[in-house]
Amino acid sequence: MNIETQKEAFYTAITNGKRMEASRLANELLSELGDLKALYEEVFKSSLYRVGQEWEQGRVSVATEHMASMLTEVLLNDLYPLIQAMEQEGKTVVVACVPGEQHEIGCKMVSDVFEMNQWNTLMVGANTPASDLLDFLQNHQPDVLALSAALSKNVPAMQATITQVRTVFSDLPILIGGQALSRVGARELLLDNRVMYLKDLVMLDDLIKNSL
Repeated sequence: MNIETQKEAFYTAITNGKRMEASRLANELLSELGDLKALYEEVFKSSLYRVGQEWEQGRVSVATEHMASMLTEVLLNDLYPLIQAMEQEGKTVVVACVPGEQHEIGCKMVSDVFEMNQWNTLMVGANTPASDLLDFLQNHQPDVLALSAALSKNVPAMQATITQVRTVFSDLPILIGGQALSRVGARELLLDNRVMYLKDLVMLDDLIKNSL
């Protein structure tokens, strides 16, 4: 079975609730790809984006989308010990979904990539109110903030969150990403020159290694 066939089988497994099959395929693909980031980007993320598109087009149900997301999150947790063994250094990133955004797997992947690069991560997860996030940032004083939005309707909430964060943190680097921005773009958000749009985990990894 070649890699593309394995990826297709993985998609079929998570959309049919086959946890053991999905786990077996994830481990086989990790061995073939040789890198967790590649597994996340080429298998997990691409599969979930596909599920989201199928849901929007009415080809899969909300229940199926939730099941696929849940199974993928289980696999991320299963793989976390491979990251947990890495020594962490002093820099800290806060990772959050914008208000109204319930899809947090992207946040989890971003957090993991930072940890692979020895950063301390504080993931506050889904549907984080901007005022609460601002309080959290003031308490923890991170080096970077990462924001995610999966649904296009939540892009205005991302803009509002950035605006509120800027009232206190004028120079804090803010990374933005998520399936929503791959659809509608990030032009307005990027008027702030300390905001960076990262289309994928490869770009994130490169930025962490070379610029942060």
